[in-house]
Amino acid sequence: MQVKHAMSDESLLSELRDLKQLDWGSVWEGPPTVIDPGFEEWCAQRGWTPLTYERTLDVTTRSGNTATLSSNGHWSPVMSLDFFTSLVKAETEVPEEKEEIIQRGVDGWRRYTDLISRVWGTPTWSGAAGDSDFPEAPVDSSLWTPESSRGNPYRLSFWGPGTDPHGPVVVLDLGITLDTWSPDYGAAMNVSMSFSPPLRD
Repeated sequence: MQVKHAMSDESLLSELRDLKQLDWGSVWEGPPTVIDPGFEEWCAQRGWTPLTYERTLDVTTRSGNTATLSSNGHWSPVMSLDFFTSLVKAETEVPEEKEEIIQRGVDGWRRYTDLISRVWGTPTWSGAAGDSDFPEAPVDSSLWTPESSRGNPYRLSFWGPGTDPHGPVVVLDLGITLDTWSPDYGAAMNVSMSFSPPLRD
């Protein structure tokens, strides 16, 4: 079994505190173009160091993590801020380790729900695939609602959008690969976090 954690609890909390302070309206508008003299300053104001900028901007944050400002390849507007690596990821080729993989995923999702809540407050919703009150998507996503209790997201927590009209919806989700549910294959899971603008009427 292979288990990978992207960042320490301290690094995540530091990241979340920085993100909490952002002017999200300007983030969703997107950065100036790379050739614009204001580009470097725009990044520096947010504590970001640009890495690559082919259609989307990839940055290193003040806490040393890597994130991308996704814009469907158009540079702006920005549709989401995502971290490159899962907060925790585990996989195995051993069928007998399936249950442990699933449990590690659920435990990781609970742990990170708690950590994010320390900065962003009580989740707007938190629960499992198959729950009768599973919410409608507050963000632009075609993969939001799981089709069964074994669907993805297998576990979900989200925060927001809150009182700031430009504030993000923070999404924490646990995904389980479909092969995990077959007795003949291995298993894999990942817990990831993203920040997206809320849906507007």
